[in-house]
Amino acid sequence: TQRPSPLPQDDILCATMHPSGALAATGQAGSAPFACVWDTRTSDLLAAFRSAHTVGVCAVAFHPSGSLLATCGLEPSHCVAIWDWARGAMLSRVSTGASRLFGLAFRPPVEPSTTAPLPLHAPAPPQGTVEVAACGVRNLTFISSGGHGDERPLRCTRGAWRGRVAPCALMCVEYSASGGECFTGTSRGEVIAWADRQIVRVVRAHSGP
Repeated sequence: TQRPSPLPQDDILCATMHPSGALAATGQAGSAPFACVWDTRTSDLLAAFRSAHTVGVCAVAFHPSGSLLATCGLEPSHCVAIWDWARGAMLSRVSTGASRLFGLAFRPPVEPSTTAPLPLHAPAPPQGTVEVAACGVRNLTFISSGGHGDERPLRCTRGAWRGRVAPCALMCVEYSASGGECFTGTSRGEVIAWADRQIVRVVRAHSGP
C-alpha cells in the first residue's frame, strides 16, 4: 500500500528494516533531507528528522536494539550521525572525510541482553560504547561512540588495507552475528572479512560489484 507522504516529495535514496521487521527507515535527497521511520503495516510516518546532512541521506541503519538509527550524508564532509529516533534527537555527529559513503552497519552487542521479541516502539538507547562501520570509496571507517544519554562523542578509525588487497570501492557492509567480524562487498566482486580493523581474509564471490 502506498500513501501520500506529508513530507516534501524528494527522491528516496536508501532504506533499511527495523530489527522487529515491522518498521522501516528511509533517507531522502534534498538540501535539507529528512530521515524517516515508518510503520510498514500501516504506512504511518512515526518519526522524521533532519539538520544533520545536506544534499541527501545516502545510507541508514538501525542498531540491533532498535533504539538507535545511524545516517550518513552526501555533503562534502560525509557526516555520520546517530539518532535516538523515537525522540528525534541527534546524539552525535562526525565527519568521515572526502570519500563518499555507500553503507552503514552497527556492530551487535558482544553479549545480547535478551532474546525476547523487540518492541515496535524503541526502548531506551543502549549504554556504553556503540560502533558503526561505514563503507565507501576506497575506505572502511569504524565509528565508535562512548558516553551515555545525549552525550556520545564519536571517534573515527580507518580500516587498514596493509597490502592484503588493492583498495577499491566497498559497496556494502555487515557484521557477523557475534560482532567479531565485519564483512564488506567490493566493486570487484570480493567479500572482505575484517577483524580488529584489519583484513583477515578475502573471498572471490562474484565477477562484478
